[in-house]
Amino acid sequence: MYLVDSVLMVAHDKKDIQATKTLYSMYLQPFIELYKQYNGFVSSDKSYKPVLVIDIKENGAAVISQLVRLLDNHRSVFDRSVNAAAVKVVLSGDRGAISKWSSYAPFIFFDGRPYETYDSATIQRVAFISDTYLNYYIKQDSGNNPKLQALVKKIHDMGKLVRIWGMPDEASSWQMQQQLGIDIINTNKVAECREYFLKKK
Repeated sequence: MYLVDSVLMVAHDKKDIQATKTLYSMYLQPFIELYKQYNGFVSSDKSYKPVLVIDIKENGAAVISQLVRLLDNHRSVFDRSVNAAAVKVVLSGDRGAISKWSSYAPFIFFDGRPYETYDSATIQRVAFISDTYLNYYIKQDSGNNPKLQALVKKIHDMGKLVRIWGMPDEASSWQMQQQLGIDIINTNKVAECREYFLKKK
């Protein structure tokens, strides 16, 4: 996400920015409409609590300030201290200065890193902790990966969820992540991944 003339724009690269693709129109407004439709829930499944991860590409502090202004108008949709079923907003990428995280509005959370240090106030704003698989890759990785096992234990001991990006996006990898205790699976094959785990129940 990029900030362009006070508007939050959705694009993977700056060259791909299009005037119609704003954060509000593509993500925030659809959530707002769903919460109206389902009387304070995102769907008829009242147990489902969605998480919106926003990848900030640059100018983290400025983006966060503008995002807070947008979300503050819709606290019942984006603030779980107001509505327990609200969307949890988690910021990744350029997350601004860690020292300022605990000073942001209570509905802003962050994607942490295992090599960062957090004080007791800041850790409360960390939704989960992520890292790239490149830091843990071993040949013939079949689930017996001591480095990943140690990472998962460390993060779970902190009371946080684990996310690893850059892993193969296929059933054998999904199974390995489950065996390792990785909590959040990154996938571009959402329907296939969901079907895979439904069949395993």
